[in-house]
Amino acid sequence: MATCNGAATLPKVLDAYCALAAPHGGWNLLVIDDGSSDATPEVVARYAARLPLRYLAQARSGKNAALNAGLALALAQTDVQLFVFTDDDATPEPDWLVRLAACADAQPDYAIFGGAIEPDWGCPVPDWVLRLVPLGLTYAVTNAVDGPVFPGLVWGANMAVRRAVFEAGHRFDHTLGPNAGAYAMGSETEFNRRLGAAGYLAWFCGAARVGHFIRPHQLQAHFILSRAYRYGRGACIQQRPDEAPQLLGVPRWMFAKLAREALGALRAFVAREPDACF
Repeated sequence: MATCNGAATLPKVLDAYCALAAPHGGWNLLVIDDGSSDATPEVVARYAARLPLRYLAQARSGKNAALNAGLALALAQTDVQLFVFTDDDATPEPDWLVRLAACADAQPDYAIFGGAIEPDWGCPVPDWVLRLVPLGLTYAVTNAVDGPVFPGLVWGANMAVRRAVFEAGHRFDHTLGPNAGAYAMGSETEFNRRLGAAGYLAWFCGAARVGHFIRPHQLQAHFILSRAYRYGRGACIQQRPDEAPQLLGVPRWMFAKLAREALGALRAFVAREPDACF
């Protein structure tokens, strides 16, 4: 788990970790602190006697750099065969690790495992959010069914990867994901899609569940639109080069789409249709 200024959410998450059932072989928690300036170190320290916990601190370098640093440390434990990744605001169910381990045991031909991510709403949800906002892209809420799944639909708040993947040299791209500023989204998504292109298979296990905390400010239009912008940046980076005719380095069809969308927004504004305008 990488964290940066997670002091507000970590107590609830780590309390849930104290209630986890242990899979066969046991488990360890590695928290990599990516340059927190709040009370994150003190919060983690309070749980040191209650959890099989290791804490690693680094200067602010971004989430993926933190995960790679954690991997370098975790791979030194030669008996660890399954690496589980999550977030500092994702609260697991008590059987979370047991379910992931059982899924990995039952599917030996698969190397990537995704679990269910459910919304943990921090306040009542406005009706317009449920009507208009894609919950998956915006809040990482999953909507997959048990079985084989496209690797890009395995998301970072609830995923597991076999050791063999990292022994083959695969790592997270430190140029993507949460960092200072308007970062490009898609850090774990890019990683899993890259693994899929290399021939690794992914499996979805809906019984392995975590609740992703949705903060009140994340239900505001400004946050949702900024999230869409970051998603667009990440999608642009991950997509293969477009072979369509280009203008100014941009596929020409995108200018036509922009014009249609802008005209539609203008019509919705004039007609006073806020849903359509959004």
